[in-house]
Amino acid sequence: MSLDPLWYVLFCRATLEAILQKTLEELKLKKSFKTLVKVSELEVQQQNEEAELISAEERNVKETNKLHNILEGDLKKGMDKMNKKSDTIAWLKDEIHDTLFMNDLKFKYISKWERAREEQNGARLSHSEKRLQDRLIDLQDSTDMELRSHVEIEMYLKQAITNLEAEIERWMEKYNTELEDRETELQNLQAKRAMKYKELQALASLYQERQKEIDAYLAYKEKQAAKAAHEAFLYRMATIIQAWWRGTMVRRGLGPYKKSKRGKDKKGKGKGGKGGPKKKI
Repeated sequence: MSLDPLWYVLFCRATLEAILQKTLEELKLKKSFKTLVKVSELEVQQQNEEAELISAEERNVKETNKLHNILEGDLKKGMDKMNKKSDTIAWLKDEIHDTLFMNDLKFKYISKWERAREEQNGARLSHSEKRLQDRLIDLQDSTDMELRSHVEIEMYLKQAITNLEAEIERWMEKYNTELEDRETELQNLQAKRAMKYKELQALASLYQERQKEIDAYLAYKEKQAAKAAHEAFLYRMATIIQAWWRGTMVRRGLGPYKKSKRGKDKKGKGKGGKGGPKKKI
């Protein structure tokens, strides 16, 4: 039973709109087109099935040709048999002249038997031929239906490919527009980066100058601290030396600490009277 062409076109249109709607939603939400890939895979599977149907059709055609050949062979064999029987009848007619009564009986009997067999063979061949013709008609109807289906599917695929190409072109235009915007933004960012880099170089140069000044100042401070420490060390050593020298002068009685001889003699006598002469150090 064939489908209504208008109904089939509306059905294909609704199916295509649903697939495109799902594909657009998937592209907007997930940035992918798995639905379209699945539909393409189904279309490939359907094409494979069509190829298998075409292959089956070819096999059926081959089988039909084979059956035709078999039928022709059977007909040829039947004609050969009929020719052989005709030859037999002719031979029997020749034999009638020798044995008229027996040959007449045999001829009648054989004639009736041959007619019955020919009718039987004819009926059997007619039945086989009718069955093969019916099968051939069914195969032709199936082939016509498959061809119509193939044409309709091909039209649908062409329309789907056209729509898909239009959609791809629209997305390519959108991609090019966004790419130009991003390139402009990148150029602006590169210009800002160059400006910031110049500012950074200026700050780095200023930092180096300030660092040199700080290093010079720290070196000066360190030098002054070393000088002050050295002067403090010299002062402390000088104080120690002066204290030592003063102590030595006091003990030795040198310089302003020198004692008078009179006082020394008295002191020496007093000490000598008590404990004898003083031991020199």
